[in-house]
Amino acid sequence: MPAEYDYKIVVARLDGVDGIWMLLAGPNNSQFEFDIGSVMGDQTVGFGLINFQGAENCSDVARNNKGWLPLNVPVTILVKVRKGGLQGYINDKLVCHYKTDYSDMSPYTGFRFPKGSTIGLATTDSSFQIHSAQLIEVTGDK
Repeated sequence: MPAEYDYKIVVARLDGVDGIWMLLAGPNNSQFEFDIGSVMGDQTVGFGLINFQGAENCSDVARNNKGWLPLNVPVTILVKVRKGGLQGYINDKLVCHYKTDYSDMSPYTGFRFPKGSTIGLATTDSSFQIHSAQLIEVTGDK
C-alpha cells in the first residue's frame, strides 16, 4: 500500500436511503472510513472512527439536507490520504478534511480487515452500481 494515495470511486445509488463507506488504510496499519450518507438519511459525510466516534459526531462532518447520493445519478468520490491528514471530495468539491497522525483513527468493528493495508467498499440497506474504483499512488511504500 502506498504511504500516500488517492482512492477514487464513481458510484450510483440504485435504491434505499443508506450510504456507502470507503474503507481506508493509513500509516502503521491504521484503518478507518470515509462515510458518505450512511447516517441521518443520506445527509452527512465524514471520516471515522475518530477517537472511537462515528463520522456524524466528528467536527469535520459535512451536512447536506438534499442528500449526497441522489438515486440513479453517478457521483464521483475522492479521498486523499496523506501523511498529515485526509481530504474528502464529492464531485470535485472538498466537503471534508481532517488533520491527523492516524493514531486516533480506527474502523467500525464490522469493517476491520485482517491486513491493515487493505482498502474496500461497504454498503448496507441500499444497492449501488460501481462504475469505477481507482487507487492512485502519490508516494511510495510505507
